[in-house]
Amino acid sequence: MGSIIRYLFGCEIAFPKSWREENQYGALIEAVRQMDERAKALLEEGQAGFWAEYQEQSRRLQNTACEREFERGFLLASRLLLETIEKAEFEAP
Repeated sequence: MGSIIRYLFGCEIAFPKSWREENQYGALIEAVRQMDERAKALLEEGQAGFWAEYQEQSRRLQNTACEREFERGFLLASRLLLETIEKAEFEAP
């Protein structure tokens, strides 16, 4: 089960959204990128290394949290589907 979940999570399934939401998302990404560049320019060499390490760890934590959230939702949906199928088979004439 774990390998299927990892495969689905890694597929980067794109759900259709409105253009407005996509533009807002793009604007947020650009704002974060610009702030990152500003931070790198303001930090000294030793601090910049620490900042890069912090960002990498932060990304890993965020990815792990997203994977866990996806897994919980996927398992919940699977259990609901199985329960619905079992209930429908039980009630079938």
